[in-house]
Amino acid sequence: MSQHPKKLIPVLNKKLYEKGDCYSPGTGIIIKQAGKVYISPEGLNMDMLESDDLFVFNESLDESGEPEIHTTPINDSLKISKYTKLYLHVLEEFNCNSIILAQPRCAILAGEIYKYRRQV
Repeated sequence: MSQHPKKLIPVLNKKLYEKGDCYSPGTGIIIKQAGKVYISPEGLNMDMLESDDLFVFNESLDESGEPEIHTTPINDSLKISKYTKLYLHVLEEFNCNSIILAQPRCAILAGEIYKYRRQV
């Protein structure tokens, strides 16, 4: 039996966070189901994410090419992810129903080492 994205996304994001794969805001799992896309807000750590924090968008962009919000979180201080438009394009372009955007700590560390070595 499958779970609703509003229940599944916070659980999966917390597990990815605990493993160190999605520890920064803006990463995590995006799910499309029944014409709706469920996306975490910007600036909220994945270990703090709850079902009511998710933005729900229509899967298609509006007439002006912008994401069309279906449902906003209860907490009105949460902001739409700056990657929302990109997520919607990827879901459409690849005809997929989910995206995992990970930033493992080891990849971040490798980038920082390279950046540091270039400065020395």
